[in-house]
Amino acid sequence: MIKNFERKKSLNASEYNLMFIVIARTLGFKARFCVSFYPITYKAQNLLKKPQSKERSTCKKKVKPEKSTVTASTSSSANKGKSSSTANETPKIRKAKTETKGSEAKKEKTEKMNRPERSKKKSYKISSDEGDDDDRDEDFKVEDKNNSDEDTDTKRKNPCRSRGASKTPNRKVLSSDSEPVSPVQAGYDSDKIICWAEVFSKSDKQWVSVDCVNKIVNKPYDVEKTIPQPVTYILAYDNYSNVKDVTRRYCAEYMTCTLKLRVDPDWWEETLEPFLPPNTKLDKEEEKKLDMVLSNKPLPTTVAGFKNHPLYALKRHLLKFEGIYPPDAPTVGFLRGEPIYPRECVVQLHSRETWIKEARVVRVGEEPYKIVKARPKWDRIAGVMRTDLPLELFGHWQTDDYEPPVAKDGKVPRNEYGNVELFKPCMLPKGTVHLQIPGLNRIARKLGIDCSPAVVGFDGHKGSVHPVFDGFIICKEYKDTILAAWEEEQENARKREEEKREKRIYGNWKKLIRGLLIR
Repeated sequence: MIKNFERKKSLNASEYNLMFIVIARTLGFKARFCVSFYPITYKAQNLLKKPQSKERSTCKKKVKPEKSTVTASTSSSANKGKSSSTANETPKIRKAKTETKGSEAKKEKTEKMNRPERSKKKSYKISSDEGDDDDRDEDFKVEDKNNSDEDTDTKRKNPCRSRGASKTPNRKVLSSDSEPVSPVQAGYDSDKIICWAEVFSKSDKQWVSVDCVNKIVNKPYDVEKTIPQPVTYILAYDNYSNVKDVTRRYCAEYMTCTLKLRVDPDWWEETLEPFLPPNTKLDKEEEKKLDMVLSNKPLPTTVAGFKNHPLYALKRHLLKFEGIYPPDAPTVGFLRGEPIYPRECVVQLHSRETWIKEARVVRVGEEPYKIVKARPKWDRIAGVMRTDLPLELFGHWQTDDYEPPVAKDGKVPRNEYGNVELFKPCMLPKGTVHLQIPGLNRIARKLGIDCSPAVVGFDGHKGSVHPVFDGFIICKEYKDTILAAWEEEQENARKREEEKREKRIYGNWKKLIRGLLIR
């Protein structure tokens, strides 16, 4: 590339853009190198499959019907007649017959020599002088009539072969419309631009896109038209090798089509976090402008365009645990008579049990904001799977913070199952302490101290949900006592293990010595 730079020549578009960036940075401008990435789809393993072998058309040979055999009597009589006729012929007649046969054979030979040979297949390529819209030359193949006659004769002779040749199996694999296609699969030309530059304009205080090959300046949507589709990720590399996602600037349909082709946004942000530029004032202003570009775009004109839209939502696209709040939320517009709500009005709804896991409690007397069908539940008393149970859902505005109970008289407050629900650290009962020490309940039982296991979550396996325990809850006044007893218990356990080890060692030596004495 350095040699090409000295010669003022570039082999491809990427080198041309890199040369421009080098010159811009040399002159003191902030320049970024933008690249459009095309990730491999989840169904890429289909590309590694071997192509199916072509089906060979087989044709059964037609069996000619055997001629009927003549009876022995008729054949014998015919032979007798021939022998008698030949015996009655005179020598002159025989000589005349042989001469006529010889003359006929000579005539056939001369006719074969004089007969013109059928020419083999001839093909001529004729290029038309007048080109079409694409300036492409058309090639035509002209075949001799004799060849066509031969082909027709062969087709008549072997009709099965012609039928088999005409049938070509169609093995074209059709992919779904929602599946993103890579540039290699789509057959894009190798000379299309997948990289360009961005230069920071101090007067406008913004980044300006520069496509050196197509001569496009400050027209990001025109740049999108020159690169392969679909566009999913566009990353910009600055002077300090920092990476920034600028897909929103170049994709005209970012909120409708592009977002559906991208991965989970949380995972993508976490992946780019080590490479992001420092959060400076310039970077914050750029983020605001990118958000303004998205907010100023017109509303989608189709129902599918509103699905998973980051700014707008329809009621038909709400999930099971989602709702519109407030009920009289202002609408942004209407689509075929259906109101369009801003995405900010879509809230998450949960049941009473789920809100407790979030350290919140539904207020007394609150009516459910939404009622849905609950998951099937096994009724142990009736021995039947209940599938028609309703599930009441509540919003965040219908809940209060969880108030943990207070431990009194050295007793730990429990639930109806004899455990302490500790889904969040703030749910720890007042006057208690959480000790994550194994075997603490056995020591507490010996000392007569109240101890309760802590439930920190639930795990679903073996067809049902089981609680997950982590540590034990005891009152604060017994913390030092039970810890000292636990350490003493651990020391005694170490001594017992050491005694067992020494006993095993001495026992092995005794066996060895006895074995030697016996020998």
